[in-house]
Amino acid sequence: MKIVSLTFLLFFLAAVSAATPKEDDWKYCFDPWGFADICFEAYAIPDTLTVGIELTINGAVFVKEQISGEDICLDDDELLKLLELIPVLRPYKALINGMIALEGRINAEVFKVCLKFDDPVFTKDDFQADPHFDYNLMCIKDHCIAKGDEKLPHINIHF
Repeated sequence: MKIVSLTFLLFFLAAVSAATPKEDDWKYCFDPWGFADICFEAYAIPDTLTVGIELTINGAVFVKEQISGEDICLDDDELLKLLELIPVLRPYKALINGMIALEGRINAEVFKVCLKFDDPVFTKDDFQADPHFDYNLMCIKDHCIAKGDEKLPHINIHF
C-alpha cells in the first residue's frame, strides 16, 4: 500500500510541477485601464509540449488553461466576477444582468477581455507568438470606460 501511495504522490508532484510557471517563462504585467493590475503569464508544459496561460487581474486568477487556439477570452462568469472586483465596473452590473436575461450572454461589443495570439507557432522545441490584449469595458453608444487592442511583448517559450 505504501508503494502505491508513494507512486501516486510522485506522479501527482510531477504533474503539478509540469504545470507550474518557471522563472524563465514569459510574464507581462501592466495597468492599461488605470485602475487594474493585469498580469499574463505563459509557461511551458513540457510533458505534453503545450503552453499554459494564466491571467490575473488585481491578484485574482481569471484564466489558467492550456493554449488551444489563437485567443483566450473571459467567459460570462469570469466577466461577472470582474464586475465585482473592479469598483468602476460595479454600477454596470444591472445592465449586464439585463443583457444576459435578454440575449442569454454578454455581448462582446459591450464587454470583453481577451488575450489573442498573432502568428502562433508550436514546434517540438518551443512556442512563439505575438500576443495582444483586446478589450471592451462597457462600450455603449460609442462611449466606453476603456477600449483597446494593445500589443504585448513577443512570446518565445522553450520546452
